[in-house]
This record gives sequence, structure tokens and C-alpha cells, in this order.
Amino acid sequence: MEGEAPGNWLTQINSIGPWILSLLALLQVWVLEAWRKWRTGKIEIHANQVEVGYGALGPVFSIFGTLRCTRNDVFVEEVRAQLVKERDNAKHSFTWLAVRPTTVSVTGESQEELEIASAFQVKKGNTRKFGFLFHEERFREEHRPTLEELEQQWIEYYRDSSEQIIDQANGNNQQVPDRATLSQHIFNRFVEDGHTTDEYTEMDRACYWEEGEYRVTVKVDSSNPDEVFEKYFSFDLYEREAEALRNNSMVAIRETCNQPHNYQFAYPNLEKVEE
Repeated sequence: MEGEAPGNWLTQINSIGPWILSLLALLQVWVLEAWRKWRTGKIEIHANQVEVGYGALGPVFSIFGTLRCTRNDVFVEEVRAQLVKERDNAKHSFTWLAVRPTTVSVTGESQEELEIASAFQVKKGNTRKFGFLFHEERFREEHRPTLEELEQQWIEYYRDSSEQIIDQANGNNQQVPDRATLSQHIFNRFVEDGHTTDEYTEMDRACYWEEGEYRVTVKVDSSNPDEVFEKYFSFDLYEREAEALRNNSMVAIRETCNQPHNYQFAYPNLEKVEE
């Protein structure tokens, strides 16, 4: 019986040796990557409420919920959002502007205070309640100069008109109106004279809140790890809600002219969208 040459198995090992080494190298990379992901912190985004608005800042919305950190600590650098209007697939990019309180006063006596949005850390195993106010920087860049010019026009108009009214009242030995009454009277004349027509028209046309469905992607940018954590939501605006938001165009004019104002908001149901 003829036996196999003693060196054949060494030859076979030599021929497959490079393949084994390559496989081991790939396996090492895979194991290291799996270990890195297992050790890397992760942010889970849970949201349950949205508030939609429109005003001097343009289209805005606030989302309230909780961030949950797993695996390891995460340093959150920024939170962004992308809004897509289902009707025409128009996309709008939003950045966080402020952090709103997540507590509610049952007496209604407390006044809400906003905190400037800034980076923060979430510890492993901890949660962080949030109320992020988002605004569209593009809108502010395009339309803020119009409102700033209107504000300057109002200051000059109010100064000249108030001096005239006060001088006239003093000359006729009449009582000078209090500041609030005087300001309201002059503002009414300011509007009647057409000083706010163009600005109101611009704000009204720029409001893109309409009846229909909107999809929102919340994006949490982090460092250590350098990741973007995303969550998808949607909400629907009714016609009456969209109309109320559009009516805020005149409220924005009143705010710019330092008049008493009261914005209207919409509170649609916020639905989670499966990825």
C-alpha cells in the first residue's frame, strides 16, 4: 500500500496559510468593531408632544420627550430636525434655538423661561427630559431684515406722534393719555396709514403651515461617540389650526412694534413612525 508523501500536508498548509491569516485578520476587525459598538454610548429618543407656532421667528415647533442613554455616556453637541410637508414634499431644516421647561404650573402664575440651547452630557443608564424649541434659520435670514426695518420705522413714528399728541394736550389743558393708551392709539394710526401692509403681506405669504400631514426627523448630533441618532415622527394639522397659525402674521407685527400680543399655537397628536 502506497502512503501519502510525508511533505504533502505541509504543502497544503502552506497553500491555505495566507487565506487563514486573511480570515483571522478580518475576524479581528469584525470583533473589534463589534466591541466598539457594544461599548459606544447610544441615545434613544422618546417624544410624546409637539407644539407648532408661527411668529416673528417664522415657523417654529417644540418637541417634548425624554432622551435615554445606554451602553456608555454620550455628549450631545446639537439637536436638529428636518420637516417634510407631505402635500408637496417640501423639506425644511430646523435647528434648536432654546430648551423649554418640561414642568407645568397648575396655578398658571408662573411665566415660562427659556434656556439657550447648548451642549450637554447624558450619563449611561440615565434619562433626560427635554423640550426643544426648533426654528428655521433660513427664514430668519430672509425675513428678519424686514421686521427690523419696520421696528425702526415704528420707533420714529411713535416718537414724532407722541410728542405731537402730548404738546397738543398740554396746550389745551387736557389730560395726557397714559403710556399704554397712547401707544395703542398711535399704533392704530400707524396701521391705518399703511406702514405695516407690506410687512404683513410678506409674513402672511411666508407662512407655509397648511392643513395636512408633516413628517419630522429629530437628529441628535453627538461626540464621543461621533454619531447622529435619529427618530421619526409625524403630525397632522387641521384647517382651523393652520388658519390660526397664519393669523399670527399680524401678531408678529404687533410684537415687532412692542404692542401687547398673544400668539396662537397648535397642539396636534405626535405619532411615532417606524424606521
